[in-house]
Amino acid sequence: MGTQGRTWATACMLALSLSGGAWAQDSGNPPGAEAATVELHFNGAAEQKSLELQGQEGHTVFETRVVPDTCYRQVLDHYERICHTEFRNECTPIAHQVCRDGFRQECTPITRRECVGLPPYQTCHDVSDRVCRTVPYRDCRTEWEQVCRPIWFPVCHDEPRYRSEAYACTKTIQVPVGYEIDYQVTARVQVTFESAAGSVQADETLQLQLDGAQLKLKPAKLSNLLLIETNSTFDTQVTAPKQKVVNATYTLRFVPLDEVLKPADGALQDFDWIRNEMSFSVPRVSHPEYLATSLRIARQQLVGEKKRFDGVVPAEALRLEDRGDRTRVIINLQRLGLDLGSDAKYNVELQIKAWNTRGQTLLNPELLPLHAEQELKQKGVRPSH
Repeated sequence: MGTQGRTWATACMLALSLSGGAWAQDSGNPPGAEAATVELHFNGAAEQKSLELQGQEGHTVFETRVVPDTCYRQVLDHYERICHTEFRNECTPIAHQVCRDGFRQECTPITRRECVGLPPYQTCHDVSDRVCRTVPYRDCRTEWEQVCRPIWFPVCHDEPRYRSEAYACTKTIQVPVGYEIDYQVTARVQVTFESAAGSVQADETLQLQLDGAQLKLKPAKLSNLLLIETNSTFDTQVTAPKQKVVNATYTLRFVPLDEVLKPADGALQDFDWIRNEMSFSVPRVSHPEYLATSLRIARQQLVGEKKRFDGVVPAEALRLEDRGDRTRVIINLQRLGLDLGSDAKYNVELQIKAWNTRGQTLLNPELLPLHAEQELKQKGVRPSH
């Protein structure tokens, strides 16, 4: 570092040593103090800065105390009569005659005289017999039957009712009574600004803060014209009793937002499908890491369709070719596991979206719109050879 850089860093350290730290729970700066803070300015040029911040890390000391309190208990106030209606079946035996009509033989005994031979030599004697006839009759008997009907009646019981009653009691609380410093913290930070591509006039202000032993980099005043990617490393060591050193690096890359959004601002054009490659063109892609391409392809059937692929196209299946002020996006269908013949027709839906596809750590991710996207739909197409 040159003499001017060392003087500037020393001035920062002096200014920081005159400021305190913020209230922290368990660890951080002492109560009532502000965190050590320095502002970083970026105007578009590549630059490296070395900073040293001083702070303290400690913990709040608590004391257990028993203090008066008001407690509540439930006491019986009164009983309340609660009733509801129930029913039961009440049955009574009833007798009735059951009769059966029919016919039977009814016979009467008689005596007749039978003779053998002719008079005067005829011999006679009496013979017993009976005369029968069919007569109607009725056979009846008494049967009993239970006849039931519902009887409604009230059922009541007494339920207790309670009320809250206050009484004096005590409770145990933890009261902060002091702050104990665990470490004097020195943070040595190397910040690398990579130059911003494009024609954007950069004017970004960031804030680097040391809170206890934690470094925090956050926006202070931004132009909202650049996405700010951060890559950081931290190494914390205890170098002596009650001495802690944090060595950190920040690499900041500034990406023009208009270049990121440009492909999703223009229409998808020039659709083509040759053998296993499907392609289309979009406004020039300067930052492919912020371009997500989705594909849905379904084979047409007599009724409905059969889906073959529906999802985000991975980077290994994509190829970009710049052609003037536009970029050709080429999808390798074989790398998607697709082998589609030319004897069928397909419905194709393509979508591109401005998206952080590689999960870059951004200081201002809110600048990426949720709906920066374009679509292209083709129905009944087939690959050409």
